[in-house]
Amino acid sequence: MRQLSNQTNKKELKNKLREFKGNNSSGDDGGNGGLRAIGWVVLILGIPILLFASILVGALLMLLGLVFVIAGGKKGGSSSQSNNKPDNSQYVDVVYLKNGSIIRGTIIEQTPNVSLKIQTKDGSIFVYKMEEVEKMTKELSK
Repeated sequence: MRQLSNQTNKKELKNKLREFKGNNSSGDDGGNGGLRAIGWVVLILGIPILLFASILVGALLMLLGLVFVIAGGKKGGSSSQSNNKPDNSQYVDVVYLKNGSIIRGTIIEQTPNVSLKIQTKDGSIFVYKMEEVEKMTKELSK
């Protein structure tokens, strides 16, 4: 039983180390993925020590691992999302009209090939026929 647990923990440890090396080589995570990976490694090492060796040392290692996991997750989210891409809430819809106007806001209604409604940050709602629209895009809000 103990040998099976150690083999399972070694496999988990190797997977976490691979994940850690992958996160470090990309450089896109701002260092948070590394903290999470270290946290997982220490946490996984703490479990068998807690079960088989010393309750105090195992508990301390698990606590330290949780601290690293939480610290690494505050800025970058989970390690699978550590590339710091903006989420949809950071984007704004931009409508370019043929008359040269540019409207930024949130498209709240769109009827294909007929019309669209866009609400600006100040709450104003504008309705345009699609023949007035040159193009529509999403941009990062400033």
